[in-house]
Amino acid sequence: VAPRLTKPRPLRRQLASEARVLTSYSALVRGRTHLGISEWIERLLDEGVGDEESQLPKGAAFGNLLHALLEKAPFTDLSQGRVDMQLWEHCRRQAGFGEALQWQEVMPLLQRAVTTPLPEFSLAQVDPDRQLHELAFFLPLRSFRCDTINRMLRGQPWFRPLHFAPVRGFLRGFIDLVVEHGQRFYVIDYKSNELDDYGEASLEAAMWEHDYGFQAILYALALHRYLKRRLPGYEFSKHFGGVRYLFLRGMTGEAGRGIYRIDPSFQWMTALEAMLTHRAEAA
Repeated sequence: VAPRLTKPRPLRRQLASEARVLTSYSALVRGRTHLGISEWIERLLDEGVGDEESQLPKGAAFGNLLHALLEKAPFTDLSQGRVDMQLWEHCRRQAGFGEALQWQEVMPLLQRAVTTPLPEFSLAQVDPDRQLHELAFFLPLRSFRCDTINRMLRGQPWFRPLHFAPVRGFLRGFIDLVVEHGQRFYVIDYKSNELDDYGEASLEAAMWEHDYGFQAILYALALHRYLKRRLPGYEFSKHFGGVRYLFLRGMTGEAGRGIYRIDPSFQWMTALEAMLTHRAEAA
């Protein structure tokens, strides 16, 4: 039986901030590597704008609302179209929406999100103690180089080449959800982008355009390192399930619809870990 997922213990020692660079996925894909302290709390919510016929709101605020509900509301409740109304009202206010936005409008989208097969399972089928929401991580970077990453991921249709100076320091991020199903662990990331359609080609184009493919590889690396330290007898081929990007507006209940799947290789994880612990050679 797989162990319960638990949050990492807080870091007890102080980091020598004057000797390190703190960076994030968002900064790397924009070619910026140094973040001030006020930017530590920034999250990636790079939502698209699309079909004008949708009756639901667009933009990052609505994405924040969906993320909050998926984090705090039990999936079994959402699968049945239920939510604690105090939670709904709190999340709605926090996201900046008034009473004009009603639960009945948002409910079908969230209900489909938790009941659509991924395809191995649906979120509603995952026990609460097999879910870990908003997993924060720090990755130590000994010599993190975009040329090495570009070579490694060349030819992947979801990856756009990166351009940033070599980074030495720490990379910080959050994973929306980690779940365990069938003794395999999966990275789940929610996207509320509104696309023209949600076929495979459109999802792949969104992954490329917004650099979500690179984000997925960083999340995979963070989970891989977490499991190496927390799961006795961990083997990548046996326990790592992959990464699933859920484009919430496109999930219809049909297995795999609105879902983009990336299955990182163990070789990728090994190469990336080398950049965390050793000096990478220049190209």
